[in-house]
Amino acid sequence: MIVGDSVNELFASQLVVDVSLSSNVSCLTHTRRKDIFARETIPCQDRSADDPLTLTIVRNDYLSIKAEEVRTNKSIELSWEDAINPHQIGLLILNRGAHYVEDSVFMQQFNSTMRYLHDNHPNVSIVWRNTPHGINFKESFFAPPLTNPPQIPHRYGWENFPRQNTMVYKFLAEEFPNVLHLDVAHSAVLRLDAHYDEIHYCIPGPIRVWIDLLFNAIELVDRHKSTTPSLSSNQNSTHRSSTPVNMTHKH
Repeated sequence: MIVGDSVNELFASQLVVDVSLSSNVSCLTHTRRKDIFARETIPCQDRSADDPLTLTIVRNDYLSIKAEEVRTNKSIELSWEDAINPHQIGLLILNRGAHYVEDSVFMQQFNSTMRYLHDNHPNVSIVWRNTPHGINFKESFFAPPLTNPPQIPHRYGWENFPRQNTMVYKFLAEEFPNVLHLDVAHSAVLRLDAHYDEIHYCIPGPIRVWIDLLFNAIELVDRHKSTTPSLSSNQNSTHRSSTPVNMTHKH
């Protein structure tokens, strides 16, 4: 299950394409809709296994745990937690951050979501994707990849994204070290090309690298699943780590 903002919906679109190119797995085509008001389940079939696969995609910009959907002119929050058990979800890929709120609110909401999952879905593995900031789109659509991070435009709170990414990373290290941390921001901000607006990417494009990181992350989940809980606080974990498992693209 992939839950998060509209960029995570793009992540899901690229994932369906990549999985469908596999020799063993086929999925129904997922077409990204312009409104991105998504809550849908895409059936897939692994021809080397008997059990069917499903990819569930839910738009929730704040990862809020809500029974009813909330739509405003600034954000969308669709219910998602209620689908974990019925669909037998074993892996959650989560993100929030592109819809900026101040640090104290951000961390209070993030802490609330993570502890809810810990208490109610302790056997679900978690991958956390961090958040790249936006770019000056009109100035750089055909630009080659950078070698150094660009100056961050001071709008929509983008200048705060690196700090909040670090806050989340440290929080996971202290409280939920078994959550896999997918660091896409450091490489993504170097790609000023392949955008169709200031914060959304073309498909295919830079998100293809994120899928490579995800596949490596899933291998780590499978490797440790039999011996360590997938989402554990420091008080209950049988596995101790000073940092969460971190997947970073080396550029």
